[in-house]
Amino acid sequence: MLRQPIANRLFLSIIIISIGFFAFNPIARGAEPSDASLSHAAAKATTFKLGAFLVNMAVFSAGTGSVVGGTVLTVFNVSKSWGLFAANDYLWDRWFPTEANKDSGKSFDAKQSFWRNTGKFLTYKPVDTAIKFASIYLYTGSTGVMLVYGTASSVLNTGVFYANNMAWDMYDWWRSPAEAPVPQNQPRLALGQQ
Repeated sequence: MLRQPIANRLFLSIIIISIGFFAFNPIARGAEPSDASLSHAAAKATTFKLGAFLVNMAVFSAGTGSVVGGTVLTVFNVSKSWGLFAANDYLWDRWFPTEANKDSGKSFDAKQSFWRNTGKFLTYKPVDTAIKFASIYLYTGSTGVMLVYGTASSVLNTGVFYANNMAWDMYDWWRSPAEAPVPQNQPRLALGQQ
């Protein structure tokens, strides 16, 4: 009986997060989507999954009691998570693009990056965690192992998620070309005047 209320809460959480994600759709507000890149999203997913692989290998090997069991769960979860992360990141870049480094004198805005990454995290993590917990339970058959090691993996990978995304945001900001500021209040010359 306990599983039904948890499943209902998880389903409701995913629905609420999805509504929140699409409620801020810039196309509905008349904005143009950005030039999001699948290869960029895949590169971010790959660096994230390298860190997640190390975390999951340690956690799942301890949870299953063997390196083989840890490897099976890690390979499955990292593969599934790579696709989810890349798709989520691409959609965020497509519908909620960041501002480019337009002012060369402006420093990287870590606060803005943190809040944007929190939105990304909240649209990615519920689905990822549900599949992770299900795979642990199906492999081990133990609710206790699922709860302890699934939670440990999720908590540790949250740190990897934020470190990866903040580093990429800083890299993208640094890499984007700074635009020269347009002078304000300059007198305009009409044709034929000097």
